[in-house]
Amino acid sequence: MEFLHTKEKILTGMLRLIWEVGLEKSSIALLSQKIKISPGNIYYYFRGKEEIINSLCFYCSDLLSSAIKPKEYEAFYDNCSIEILEREFKSFITKMIIFYKNNPHIINYITVINGSSYIKQEMKKKIRLEKDIYWKFLEKLKENKAIKDVSTSILISFITSVMHDMVVQDVVLNNLTLDDKKIDALFNLIWSGLSSE
Repeated sequence: MEFLHTKEKILTGMLRLIWEVGLEKSSIALLSQKIKISPGNIYYYFRGKEEIINSLCFYCSDLLSSAIKPKEYEAFYDNCSIEILEREFKSFITKMIIFYKNNPHIINYITVINGSSYIKQEMKKKIRLEKDIYWKFLEKLKENKAIKDVSTSILISFITSVMHDMVVQDVVLNNLTLDDKKIDALFNLIWSGLSSE
């Protein structure tokens, strides 16, 4: 139990450190100071900064999956009307917005590591698998001509960057609240960027 607690403390500490100083400046020495765990103890759990950053891929995606419960949406990928598909997509994106609002360090990490050389190829594949959570939604919406027929990767980058800007810039840095009305407005902003009309 202590093993898991310490490991999680290291991971969450690195998330906060990346938020504060950026990925490049984050180091084991700074992390050690931040979370008050000796560097030797950190190295007991992780071989170094790169392993911590890669482990965060699993940590963050597991938290996101447990909050969004993607399996619940599988029924909507096929054999349903476009109206139901759009409604379920809105529900899905709304859950993501709420998750990131409550975990701004995670969306910051996801945005920062996107082009990072620290992330190993197998981790990039893992990130891609996690994107499959809503990849199918977007593909189905494109098939039905409800959204623009452009690269799904570009659509996912657009959604992530809009959520990042709103959550990090407005909610965290400018101390704005993200109530139901603003969450709806944020979804509508995302939808208008995706919409083919």
